[in-house]
Amino acid sequence: MTPKEKSEELIKKLDLALINTSIYFEIRKYFVYNCALITVDSILNEINWVENKTPIKEIKFWIKVKQEIKKIKNAK
Repeated sequence: MTPKEKSEELIKKLDLALINTSIYFEIRKYFVYNCALITVDSILNEINWVENKTPIKEIKFWIKVKQEIKKIKNAK
């Protein structure tokens, strides 16, 4: 899975979790993008705790996922 595909998947899952709420669409989208970014930050923080055992490739992947989320967020 590419970073772009992963970012889209994460956003879609978060959006589906909130779709049946009474949250206004624009607010829901803002919330979803920020939650996705927080999720990736949490993953990166956990990866850093085991830095000697975590492949650099995995860290770079999640950094790219975060960049893709920001691109999607800014494009909307």
